[in-house]
Amino acid sequence: MTLARRGLALATALIASACASPPEVAQSDHPFEWLAGCWETDAGTREVWAIGADDLLFGYGTVPGETGTAFFEQLRIEQTQAGWRYMAYPRGVGPTAFESARLSKASATFENPSHDYPQRLSYTLSGDKLEVDIALVSGEREQSWSMVGCRNRIAPNAGEAR
Repeated sequence: MTLARRGLALATALIASACASPPEVAQSDHPFEWLAGCWETDAGTREVWAIGADDLLFGYGTVPGETGTAFFEQLRIEQTQAGWRYMAYPRGVGPTAFESARLSKASATFENPSHDYPQRLSYTLSGDKLEVDIALVSGEREQSWSMVGCRNRIAPNAGEAR
């Protein structure tokens, strides 16, 4: 076997072994680990969350339109002395703060009774689905979305067939 063929065989073996077992990902003890990742609805509305530090998550949300992105917002969940705070920057403007009202291992509810709408935001992980609800604190004007893990890492173009 020539030197070039040996090199090619070695490179092929290394690539195959690297692809055979994915790298180990360290588990986090972050209280919002269950929220981290990319989530989307059947209609293409998307939220992406990343753990930035023990006391911080960064996120963004997009809603597709016919000719591009119809709506976007930057999101942050941060720990404060009083608990957790959800910060929303719709269309990059804000923030609007919502304080944690209820937290569990797979759900979180944030409220801001002085905000016009929504006043309550709830996230619940149910199996492989993320259930998202917004409403007034009274429960009126509730809207809900069911999200699953994103099918691809890059948002599809608006109007493009999936």
